This record gives sequence, C-alpha cells and structure tokens, in this order.
Amino acid sequence: MLEKEELNKIHEKMVKLLKVINGFIEIILNENQHNEIIQRYGTFIKEHINEAEKLNSTLYSEDTCTNYDVIAIDDDNDALYITKSVFNSQNRRRKKEITLKCVNDTNTADNELDRYIPKVILLDINLKRRYEIDEGMPPEVKDGRVYCRKLKNNNRFRDIKIFLLTNHEWNLDQMKEEANADGIFTKPFTTRKFKLIEGFL
Repeated sequence: MLEKEELNKIHEKMVKLLKVINGFIEIILNENQHNEIIQRYGTFIKEHINEAEKLNSTLYSEDTCTNYDVIAIDDDNDALYITKSVFNSQNRRRKKEITLKCVNDTNTADNELDRYIPKVILLDINLKRRYEIDEGMPPEVKDGRVYCRKLKNNNRFRDIKIFLLTNHEWNLDQMKEEANADGIFTKPFTTRKFKLIEGFL
C-alpha cells in the first residue's frame, strides 16, 4: 500500500516528466513557430501539468469537509485515492460540486455519521487493517456487510444509499443481499460507477 509520502514522490516525478516533455516541445516550437499541431501538443501538456498540480493539492490537503454528499469507507488508501480522483475529475464537469469524505475505518465513520448524514456511502466489504482501539471504545466492525446491516437497521440511517465495494467478481448479488445494500461494485471505483450513484445525489 502506498503511503502519502510515496505518492507525493511519484506525483513529483510525473510532473517533472511532463515539464521535460513541455521543454522539448517549446524548443521544437521555436523552430516551427507556425506549426499548429505542435502548438496544440504544447497547450495539451501545459494543461495537464496544471491539472496534475491541482490534483495533488486537492488530494493531499487536510480533509476538513464536514457537510458532504458521500462518505467512502476503506482501509486501503490507494483505493480512496482512486475514488477521490474520480470525484475530482467529475466535479470539474459539474455546476454543483459533489462533496466526498474519506475515512479508513467504521469507528471514524460512526463519528462522522453522528455529526452529519450523507446521501450515499461507498463501503469496502473487507476492512482488514487492525486499529488500536481506545479503552471503552466499541470494537471496529471489519466486515462491510455487517456494518451495512447495522446502518440499515437504524431508522436514522436506513435511507442512506449504501454501495458495497469489493475486489471479488463472484457472488455479488449474494453479498448485496446479505448486507441489505442498495448496490455493489467491483473495485476500482470508476467514472461509470460515479454516474450510477449520481442520480442519488
């Protein structure tokens, strides 16, 4: 699993590569100032450098969102990174932003749900990472299906649309029924899956 520091290093290398490519294009442009195709390449690369820098700033800034449309619960930071990337990409095409809160475990999710009720929850089925629980705190629910049933059996949360996320590609309908979930997706979260939940937001 990639940690934030490792992902930042990868991001920096990708931006550096884009800037190197942009440098070569500028050299070629100086020699071919009236070549429209090369000018388009230059514009394309510069736009992607700007987008990459914006993405890094958004993904790794402190997540202080309190009133959100969607909460994603997953102990895999790489999976959350992909989900947040999809939301950021789609929000650039929307007039009204769809806000996302990412958490790593069900205890944190419980705390968030006490403060605010989202419209949709994206819930990983296998929450395997072990967390240190403070004395007196309830044990963390590590099976997303169990946590989904817990929420659906609570009148306060039963109207939230809950979509399970899994790495498995078999018995999807069975897992959905066991959890009393509203839907189930295989990982990773994608633009197509975003559009499937968009109607509930």
